[in-house]
Amino acid sequence: MKNRILFRVDGGLKKGLGHLVRSIALAKNMKLTTNFEIVFASNYSEILEKKLNEAGFSVYYNDKNKPEEEFLLEVIDTLKITNVFIDDLHQYAREFMLQLKKNIKVIFFHNSCNASKDSCATIIPSAHTDRNSLLTLGFNKNKLFIGPEYVIINDKLIDLKKQKKESETANIFRIVITTGGSDPKGVLLTILKYLQGIKNKDLEIIVLIGEGFMHREELSKILDSNRNSAHLKLKAVPYSIKELILADMAISTFGVSTYELMYLGIPVLSVAHAIPNAKGSKLLANKYSAIKDLGLIDNLTKESFKNGLFSMINSLDEREDLVRNGIRLIDGKGIERVSKILVDKFYS
Repeated sequence: MKNRILFRVDGGLKKGLGHLVRSIALAKNMKLTTNFEIVFASNYSEILEKKLNEAGFSVYYNDKNKPEEEFLLEVIDTLKITNVFIDDLHQYAREFMLQLKKNIKVIFFHNSCNASKDSCATIIPSAHTDRNSLLTLGFNKNKLFIGPEYVIINDKLIDLKKQKKESETANIFRIVITTGGSDPKGVLLTILKYLQGIKNKDLEIIVLIGEGFMHREELSKILDSNRNSAHLKLKAVPYSIKELILADMAISTFGVSTYELMYLGIPVLSVAHAIPNAKGSKLLANKYSAIKDLGLIDNLTKESFKNGLFSMINSLDEREDLVRNGIRLIDGKGIERVSKILVDKFYS
């Protein structure tokens, strides 16, 4: 029997691409450094299919829209899987895991649902999650791996950081805005509306558009209305990590991108699109002073946004402190640590 690991992960317009991209990065690392065969199990999306094809991985789709647990059991049985890596936020039932663990080794990544207490490992790649609270809930301290040291940074970002150079437009302050692959809540549109009326010729705003961005028509109207503005340089380009590396600061929805920006040494003004993200953003800002938190987009006013923005623009000391604290947390070696946990647990 082949030594297989099943990666259970989704990605698409509504879910975004953060989980998928980091799982692919991890799978590529495992493929290069171990003799495991990697196969994915996912709900279909066009973007997911494209990215897995580009990475060279086969995928088993939930074509019949079966309930999650039923789908997972089908894949395990069909492909004779003995090792499962779950990077998905589904709330699996504990009874399901107790049944599964009799023959299958399961590792949960960024999912601390009830079922993960009975897995062979739970990995939480986060600087803003409290370890003691999870131990209080019944997690086994020897199977719980939690902290920023497990944040996975993809190899393209690591290579790019080594080549980092200063912007050629030294007199221009460059701000990058990134709101994820699809931005279903339209956070970008709100931010751009709040930027309207700002008069500063020394600012350049670069909007990074994800592959699955859902509000292209509305964005086009905003860009058209600003096209002849003499007060603010604003442009939108497809998402590019090369644009990130030249930024003086970033406005970002809280999530995987936040940690990537911290790793690159880009000071982050963080906006949350959902309540759990807002809690995480606030904790990371308060506990480590590694980002500046603006809270939940639903509660963000134009005045508070502009106050936070210009506070960072006008304070080099604040930006340097954020960068220093962020780099201290994220060293780019998370993928190696997570790979080692998978090898240790799945081979044992």
